Amino acid sequence: MLNIVNDKQWLNRNIGSPYMMALLSYAVFLFAWMFPGPVYTSFVHEPDLLWFDPLTFAYFTACLIVFLLGVRSARFCVGNERSSSETRVSVDDSLAYLLTPLLLAIAFCCLYIREVASHIDFVTLLHSQRAEVIKIAQLSGHVSAGRFSYSLPLLVGTTWWVAYRSWQVRLVGMDKWIVRAVFACAIVVGITAYLATADRGNQFAFILGTIVVYSYHRSRSNGVGLGRLFVGSALSGVAVLAVLIPLAFLRGASTAKSLINSFMGYSIASYNRLAALLSGQMTYQYHGTGVYLAPYLLDRKKFNSILPIAQNMNWPTFTGLWRSEFHSVAAAGLNSSFIWSGAFGYVYSDLGWGALFYLYAVGVLIGYTWTQFKAGGTVAIVVYPYMAMWMLSWFAANY
Repeated sequence: MLNIVNDKQWLNRNIGSPYMMALLSYAVFLFAWMFPGPVYTSFVHEPDLLWFDPLTFAYFTACLIVFLLGVRSARFCVGNERSSSETRVSVDDSLAYLLTPLLLAIAFCCLYIREVASHIDFVTLLHSQRAEVIKIAQLSGHVSAGRFSYSLPLLVGTTWWVAYRSWQVRLVGMDKWIVRAVFACAIVVGITAYLATADRGNQFAFILGTIVVYSYHRSRSNGVGLGRLFVGSALSGVAVLAVLIPLAFLRGASTAKSLINSFMGYSIASYNRLAALLSGQMTYQYHGTGVYLAPYLLDRKKFNSILPIAQNMNWPTFTGLWRSEFHSVAAAGLNSSFIWSGAFGYVYSDLGWGALFYLYAVGVLIGYTWTQFKAGGTVAIVVYPYMAMWMLSWFAANY
């Protein structure tokens, strides 16, 4: 009985935590590692280098361990932890407090969608299953939202902030339903904007981040047992699939086999490329330059005008980096339709086994942000869900 109580307490403390996120990702890796090689090859059309490969298992497990040690070490960077469930926000008008920033963010994001639509007919392209055309146009710079380019990140951050604060202000009655309605509108507008730009990665972050914030507060208010955790995980999985399946369809996957191929290509195949990197069979063109540690800096023109890291390091453009990965995968004798090698694969490409030190430092940073998230820090409320998405998508790119 004591073990059951302790298990429930552990679950309630760790819903949404780096420990839970990392263990879920490790479970995905183990599934991929043990997935039958012949079945994988029949769907993805490439040799399976991952199947029970001891080197890949040792590397990934080592990465997980040092990352969690870093998260644990973050406890020494903060004082006594205090959960936001103990802190209530007192405001005179809860609707104005929550809805004013959210409605403004929705309005700006609608303007962003209109600006994108003026450059490319994304509705027609999506209807004809040509989402890849939108993606290429976006990467090549032919689609620009100008002054509204930061509207979508603004909406995402504001949505998470509202989801978090709405639990602290204790909404009741009609106020609760009004906030829920506007919140649902924000979700729809955000997903529409990501569809307009064929941005699968950030759409994935938006959905997962929202689930993390909701699950965190739900566990603090009502408690979560093993049964409820299972049901919640299943519903979260359904929500993610409800987004990913239409996206795969819009990118041309119209049969059951092509859908399975797409899912395996963007999950198990990533770890197959990690195995290729570790064995030396595959090498990325720009390995060892540091670009795979921070690819998001490549096309940040304002940032690079102040601190020209990309120029000083002779990094390619984001489009150039993206295209080079297709050539690297093809040269290794793998299916070049799928280029991801997982977060740990990209880090290894730049640092080798030195990635372990890097991941320890990242663990400390995420562990510290988690404590600030629990304390209700505004910056952490916006940043931590992105970090949670990174942990849950270790099979993807190093966002």
